[in-house]
Amino acid sequence: MGDYKWHFAKTGGSDEEGLEDAGLSYFKSNPHHYIARETIQNVLDAKDENKKGEPAVVEFKLFKVPAAEAIPDIDIYKNILNDNIESNKLNPSTRKFFNNALRKVNNQQLDILCISDSSTVGVKDINQDRGRWHGLIKMKGKGAQQQRNIGGTFGIGKSAPFVCSELRTILYNTKNIQEESAFIWKSIFTTHGRPKRRGVGFYSNVTKDDIGEIYTNGISDLKIRPSFIKRDHYGTDLYILGFKKPENKQPWNVLLQRVILNNYFVALYDNELRVILTDEIEEKSYELNSSNVIEMMKKDYKINKNNKNIVT
Repeated sequence: MGDYKWHFAKTGGSDEEGLEDAGLSYFKSNPHHYIARETIQNVLDAKDENKKGEPAVVEFKLFKVPAAEAIPDIDIYKNILNDNIESNKLNPSTRKFFNNALRKVNNQQLDILCISDSSTVGVKDINQDRGRWHGLIKMKGKGAQQQRNIGGTFGIGKSAPFVCSELRTILYNTKNIQEESAFIWKSIFTTHGRPKRRGVGFYSNVTKDDIGEIYTNGISDLKIRPSFIKRDHYGTDLYILGFKKPENKQPWNVLLQRVILNNYFVALYDNELRVILTDEIEEKSYELNSSNVIEMMKKDYKINKNNKNIVT
């Protein structure tokens, strides 16, 4: 049994973090564009070479669950949000963000956008200090060239999903070809609390070595895994908690569809990629694939060619 809890390391007198992190601000102007473009690129980078002739499959699925099912130790999580509110009492915009996040958590239902992939190798080298897991979950900045080249870059684009979360919180889950499985929650907040704690924290298996070094490792205990995670094959699930709908009222799936068609037409046409768009709230589901990509592109252009509110 591990020590599963929320952990935000003490700052120890180091730099403090505000809400407008440079890696996140880059995506604020068009966040939904980037979650489609960046996450699909990471999936293509992780394609399982043993499945020649099969496309990598990506599903974007919007659904609702009670907040307590999606966020572990939710009362502690709320306390952390309150600490961020208190620590930003002189910053109205940041305080507004955390007040809104707290309202979302207090609501009965939480919108979640899940981005899942199949025919991929999953995120390898779980809980190691190098490799894809470290690059996705822990690494900030580009890192060494060797690390960047291990099955996908996970560069600045991995920050895009956080901008689409009204909680700045993502749940990662993976099963990889090394027969490892793990999940972990990551939040990007601000420096908060007394003593001051870092803005980046995890709900994880927190361990300590013989010299006192603390590690926030992925969890493999299925007893505490959320019931909505259904994975029995290799691949990765990324859950954007408190998914933020597009501000221009454009349906999220329409926006993502256009980004995917414009950026991955060739991959779809060549049967290297298949994308499923599912909205369980609106009860609709459809896909983009090699058989319908030309038709879908023509249909989309015909409907929206004069719509200046469409952004891709």
